[in-house]
Amino acid sequence: MGISLVRSRLFFAYILAVLGDLDYAILLVGCVLYGTQLGGSTAEIGLIGGAYGLTYLFMPAILGRLGDRIPRKTSLILAATCQIAVALYFLVYAHTVLDLIIGQLLLGVAMGFHWQSIEAFISEATGSSAKLHERGMSLFCISWSIGFMVGPLIAGIFSDYNVRDIFVFVLVTYAVDFCVAVFGIPSRPAGDKTIDNESRAEKTISMEIDNPLPEDNQQQTRVIFALLLGMMIYSITSKLLLTYFANYAKLPADLGGLAWSGTLIGEVQFCFGVGRTIYFLFGGFVKNTIKHIRLAFLGIAALLFALIFSSDPLFIATDMTLFGFLVGLIYLQTLDLLLQREKKAKGAKAGLFESFIGLGTSLAPIVAGWLAEVSLLLPFIVYGALTGAFFVLNVILTRHKSP
Repeated sequence: MGISLVRSRLFFAYILAVLGDLDYAILLVGCVLYGTQLGGSTAEIGLIGGAYGLTYLFMPAILGRLGDRIPRKTSLILAATCQIAVALYFLVYAHTVLDLIIGQLLLGVAMGFHWQSIEAFISEATGSSAKLHERGMSLFCISWSIGFMVGPLIAGIFSDYNVRDIFVFVLVTYAVDFCVAVFGIPSRPAGDKTIDNESRAEKTISMEIDNPLPEDNQQQTRVIFALLLGMMIYSITSKLLLTYFANYAKLPADLGGLAWSGTLIGEVQFCFGVGRTIYFLFGGFVKNTIKHIRLAFLGIAALLFALIFSSDPLFIATDMTLFGFLVGLIYLQTLDLLLQREKKAKGAKAGLFESFIGLGTSLAPIVAGWLAEVSLLLPFIVYGALTGAFFVLNVILTRHKSP
């Protein structure tokens, strides 16, 4: 299979990645700001932010296995159809905090086919060499990060005018997503032998920690779990900054909030996306190891604690940019290391990867909302400490045992 064929197939997959996270970020931040305007408590806003993760926690793992049995094109068409239905629900029915929570639950189901299918499709199309696979994953991450970078900015601007126009915008872009899936993704059965998974897997390099990965199956399981902890940190941090922080920044000063406009919130969150995209642009040229992922844990913990000391938009924007860079490192390196080692059933492995993201995205906003009932700064302190604890656990899990 030539490079030009790979690129032609992947172009539309990357477009789907841009649109997928553009709409997801718009709905995520937009619903949080809408719920705040409706007078929801921090605990209720936490439920809006975490509801998506409650269903996304298990849907990718379930649908990932199903996705390995049907064409990727079919999976993506089903995903786009469900996304359109969810957008219509928001547009027609979502007028209360409870309606927004239900809509986010439905969105988690709709996205269950979307991400694992794109990840598996790209991994299959670029798996002829380890380097090509790394570049394919890097371009995938750049694509969705661009969507996630712009989404909060659009949501913030809409919230200062008519927040419900968000749902019209999302409906239109989901319709575009459907057209790309139908006309852009090639039709071929799952497991098509034009992409030979088994022969490709023999060419992939072994994952490195500090020394080559041991053959011991128990140790390999520990390493995989350590990688998935990284996805927990990624999802917790991203959701905390895009949901709870938006709520905290929107609240009036007499309640302890920052009293920012929706546009300012969107601009600061845009910086988070910029930092992540910057790493993705150069990540394909960086060696992927658990050591890098582990060090990013410490940086994220420090940045979370830094948020309690300043309310200056420029300081927080800088903090957000650094956040984005470090979570981009965690995401890209973890995704590549997990999928590169998988010989078969890449959809199932991608589903497991996405389910760990769902775990973090469900817990972070909900728990943050509860903690904020005590103090609006407490979520940053607690999650900073949790990230430090995950660093220690990562070290323990990836330590080689003497034979």
